Amino acid sequence: MIKSVCVAAALTLGLATGAMAAPNAVWTRASQCNESQLKQMKNSVDSIRDPLRQEAALEELDTAVALLQDNDPDGCMMHLSNAAEYVTP
Repeated sequence: MIKSVCVAAALTLGLATGAMAAPNAVWTRASQCNESQLKQMKNSVDSIRDPLRQEAALEELDTAVALLQDNDPDGCMMHLSNAAEYVTP
């Protein structure tokens, strides 16, 4: 009985930790940086009401675009993820 409770608790903790690690699964490192994602993020950034957050997100997005053009998908994804953090309050 205690063993099954411990296993259930461990599974629950593992699932909760995984959910917190990638709250927005679209922008995880497993994703590839591409034009579609950049356009989607641009729309999200345009909807930010706070001008300082929007400016910071646009800077990250511009860097992501430049890195995609330089064929650096990992760098692009990193800056795209950074921009996503500004979109989420």
